[in-house]
Amino acid sequence: MDSYGKLKLSWSIGYNRSPLHFIDDNTLVFASGSSLTFLRTTGEIVCSAPSHGSGVGPIAVCKETQTLAYAEVTLRPLIFLTKYPGNSIEGTLKGSAKLEYTDLAFSKNGRQLASLSGIPDFLLTIWDCSGGEVLSETPVGPGGASITINPLNWKNVSLIGPQRITLWTLEQCGPQTIQSPIEIHLPELTCPVGHPHSLDSAPVNAAAVEHKLSGKVDKMASEGTLFAVPDMTSVMYAESYNEFAASRKMVVPESQSWGPQQTLYVGCRGGQILAVDSESGAVTILANPQVIKEKSGSEEEDTSSGPQTGHAVLGEGCVQVMGVTKRGLFTGGQSGGVWCFDLANNLNVLDSWRNDSSIASLALSPSCNRLALGTSNGEIHVMDSTHLSTTSCAARHDYSPIIGVDVLRPGTSHCVTCRAEGFVQVWEIQGGKHTSTLQLPYKCSSLVCPSSSSSAVVGTAKGSLCVVSLVDPSQPKLVLTRRMHSSAITSLRCDQYSRFMASLAHTGSVMVYKASPSTKCAVLGHTVRQG
Repeated sequence: MDSYGKLKLSWSIGYNRSPLHFIDDNTLVFASGSSLTFLRTTGEIVCSAPSHGSGVGPIAVCKETQTLAYAEVTLRPLIFLTKYPGNSIEGTLKGSAKLEYTDLAFSKNGRQLASLSGIPDFLLTIWDCSGGEVLSETPVGPGGASITINPLNWKNVSLIGPQRITLWTLEQCGPQTIQSPIEIHLPELTCPVGHPHSLDSAPVNAAAVEHKLSGKVDKMASEGTLFAVPDMTSVMYAESYNEFAASRKMVVPESQSWGPQQTLYVGCRGGQILAVDSESGAVTILANPQVIKEKSGSEEEDTSSGPQTGHAVLGEGCVQVMGVTKRGLFTGGQSGGVWCFDLANNLNVLDSWRNDSSIASLALSPSCNRLALGTSNGEIHVMDSTHLSTTSCAARHDYSPIIGVDVLRPGTSHCVTCRAEGFVQVWEIQGGKHTSTLQLPYKCSSLVCPSSSSSAVVGTAKGSLCVVSLVDPSQPKLVLTRRMHSSAITSLRCDQYSRFMASLAHTGSVMVYKASPSTKCAVLGHTVRQG
């Protein structure tokens, strides 16, 4: 193919549950294949910017300076710093990552960038964006999923994963810069609400410590290796605590967001919400649905005497994404619900919104007046953060695989795509603007657009042909459904002038028809492919 030249990507559209980011109050950006899609909150696509490298990995946005950073997806990946609008390169960062970057985060003013690399390095790197220099680089080990920088102090970086919460503090002395960690000990699933949890509050089995200590001393004495140890008890305490921690069931962090007073809020898989003090490392459990349900005998919380609280509505997969504003704490997740909780008043529910699909991403605008939600079925909703019921759908791109794409007909300005779940979508070729969508009530497996008519013919997984009229591309209509095969139609083809059309079924059955919709796909012949 290189002898024929290479095609340049003009545009690519689609939302695949990747993180959403506001770059200003009216514009969202997200990864779409190997490009960046900029979308107005009204639904208009601003542009689709191809990657300056090999693909688009994790993204970070500085809302103050409208600077965007993204990592490429390749060996020895680079990080590109670009400016909006224009997508012009402001800088390129080259670090020690060998295979991938898993997350990026800007400081509030955009002068520093934190990056987290994956296997085999697991490096937390702090960059000076203006000069492209590495301020600090520290191995953090496996198990890190996301990072954020404290908006009030860029020298504080939080890292969470399924089994850890770590607060890193950058310390500078002249040209020397180091990162010192505070490992936060995760609370147990049974920790009560409002219970401050720290290392000192974790129980340790004193009898186990004494038994291990005496056994260790006897062994060393018999081997002749018993020497004076200044604090053997502390050594055994640490061993006992680590064994104890490994044996108990802990909460599983999944999301995080910095709030006022340098407090880090962490959402967990079971619906727990934690507040972590960035200075002391103390953890307070704000919500624990499992403890509340156990106390109430798995019954619903009684809200007749007061407002509904987070303890009643939260549960498994409810805080997979979160964000904090002056109004309160916003959460969402697999349940499809979005809630706003009052952090100053017992986590009372201030507002809520419900969607049929799970919430995959949540983003707050720079002014915090708007909330953007990405769903698992490819929809992007934008709402007023003060009234969640004021909601509009900015984009609707089904997430199911595309099984066919074709130009509507020669000379047209539109193309057609079809997805496995039955979504037939029409797009403008120049710029990629979405024109219309028709959802067929069938699972689909193939697509062809005869050049002799303004129509699309879709083959279904059960062997039917569906003819969609596109005389008006903005109003597609299903005009014919006819069962032709006993199994899925895996391929549809037309001849050069689209007078005839052929279909191939999964069983090897081949049928030939008249391609004109006015003939209702009259069958001209049939055969069975051998082998």
